Amino acid sequence: MRVKSYKFGTNYKSILYRWKPGRGLPVLTELRDSTLRPPSFLKWQALFERGPMLSTGLSTGFIAYLHPVDPPLFTPYYKIIIRDIVTNLEIDIANAGLTTSGAKFSADGEKLIYGDGNGSMFLLNPWNNEQLKTILSYGESLTLSPDGASWFADGAVFNGDRPAVLIAPEGEAAFSTDSSLLFVSSGTKLYLISGITPLDGALFAPKVAEKVAKLRSMRIQGLITASDYKASMERILKP
Repeated sequence: MRVKSYKFGTNYKSILYRWKPGRGLPVLTELRDSTLRPPSFLKWQALFERGPMLSTGLSTGFIAYLHPVDPPLFTPYYKIIIRDIVTNLEIDIANAGLTTSGAKFSADGEKLIYGDGNGSMFLLNPWNNEQLKTILSYGESLTLSPDGASWFADGAVFNGDRPAVLIAPEGEAAFSTDSSLLFVSSGTKLYLISGITPLDGALFAPKVAEKVAKLRSMRIQGLITASDYKASMERILKP
């Protein structure tokens, strides 16, 4: 992020850098900017300095990021935004409190999970606005598995409707690319959790992925509605 302070407030601008390692210099893209009131910036500066907290699916051309909003007479909050990094078009997905750990994509980009900063996590399809699950947990150190079926947050592993399994409070985690393993780091200890049964088809077949990409592009351009997207996806997946 880029911050510039004035007497009337602080300008906060989200910045995206992209590059091919060893093949050129980073390319800078300015995302959104907003003005934060001086008391808000001073109070929440440590959270704002985390930046936009970008997330992307393994095979998608979209990112999800946070951007702060500070309306007069209201508590500041984050907008969760999806951006097409090719067209630079964006769509607002949800609002969350400033303590949120951001949003995380599944590998295929069809699921997004985030903590609202107020004690709940939400798993949803951001393209058709379908809310898939609500979980009563803050969602700190949030990690979603590539298949979108399991996630780690608040030191625990969550899988479907099964009870959460506490592994390591204040731990951080990463799933293997096939979603079958979970690595958890906590303090000086590293845990390996195996035996997770991943869902089949974490990624779309190439021909299907091409159709889905076009559909998402239409959605983010506002050419189709959330219900249009859902109906079209059903036809693509079950012709």
